[in-house]
Amino acid sequence: MMLFLIGCADVPPEVTAVVEEAEVGTLVVVEWDSAEEVLGTVSAGAANRTPGVVATHHRHTLWGLPPDALVTLTVEEAGVAVADVSVRTNAMPGDIPDVTLELGAWEGFVVIPYVAVDGERTGALVVDGEGRTVAWSAASKPHTTSASWDGTAIWYNVVNVPSELWRVPLDGGAVQVLEVPDAHHEFVLLEESVLPGGGVAYLRTVEQLVEGENVFGDQLVFRGLDGSERVVWDAFETEIVERHEGWDSLPGGADWTHANGIARDDARGTWLISLYWLGTVLEVDEASGQVVRRLEGATAIDPFGPQHAPEATEGGLLLFDNQLLDGHSRVVSLDWEGRVLWEWSPEPAVTTLVLGDIDRLPDGRTLTAWGTDRAVIGLDSAGEEAFRVRMEERFVVGQPESRASLYE
Repeated sequence: MMLFLIGCADVPPEVTAVVEEAEVGTLVVVEWDSAEEVLGTVSAGAANRTPGVVATHHRHTLWGLPPDALVTLTVEEAGVAVADVSVRTNAMPGDIPDVTLELGAWEGFVVIPYVAVDGERTGALVVDGEGRTVAWSAASKPHTTSASWDGTAIWYNVVNVPSELWRVPLDGGAVQVLEVPDAHHEFVLLEESVLPGGGVAYLRTVEQLVEGENVFGDQLVFRGLDGSERVVWDAFETEIVERHEGWDSLPGGADWTHANGIARDDARGTWLISLYWLGTVLEVDEASGQVVRRLEGATAIDPFGPQHAPEATEGGLLLFDNQLLDGHSRVVSLDWEGRVLWEWSPEPAVTTLVLGDIDRLPDGRTLTAWGTDRAVIGLDSAGEEAFRVRMEERFVVGQPESRASLYE
């Protein structure tokens, strides 16, 4: 779809705006020429602005526009608006799950992985601060639990058959597939400062024969974009194999550790690893793979667990606590003795038996996800509910990520 041009200056530049023929029909490319080199940007409101580039021929790609809408884009040179262009985006495909805004607004964008209850559809989508779906990717695969965004593409995991990470450029480029053998649950994109060349950290299922029984454990693995890998931690090297209530929950062997969440503590160079059936969170040294400290929910000052989504805080950690003694899930901040420093749960209370997530943002806000309840809930810096979207029935939400900008 081409533009409608509205002049903002005495002699506005000739601007073209085109919706790209890509998987996501909300991608718009804006081009214009300036008489001399100047810093150019394009914006669609205060929350969506492309990075400034100095040039005479300007070509900017806008992500995150609402589908099937007439949107007005503002072209700026050196911080001054010189033209407005209007363009209609394409509609969202019918196989993308509906998301409903139930409360408030959110500053930024949220990448939400999802999986159909019947296992026939999986993928990730991006919602803006008004709860509108503005980007998406879908696959006929059985399982997705984690998603991220690298400034030009959605990343999400497609696990089990076989396990892969998909990088889906929203400009219509080819999907890149990174093999991650036996991966499950969460992955983390790694900066080059952590892994030269960049790559991912992920959880891998491993198995050993223990006293004649096949036992499934876990590893934390670094995998480079070139396919190289390093095992950072192995449960069989640091944990004692013992039976528990979830031991027989998997076919083909014992479901021992069931690791389900990882997060890097950049300040300490360590990783937090959640072990679901053991009700335990480990802190593991990245260099040696040794356990630095552990917190067991059953012996904590304030008991918790089983749990998902550990995240380091100053002097403690955040967790999604799936089920308390009364059967109600919560998000919680603890010190390393298991003392509750803060907690929150929705009203009415819910029980999230599958997945669950918590992420504390740099500005003090908190993003949470409630798995089988299909809700993604944002809390303000005071811990009050400020934003809530809910996916349609038949879907489970995975572990989302909040981004202030889609260009970083």
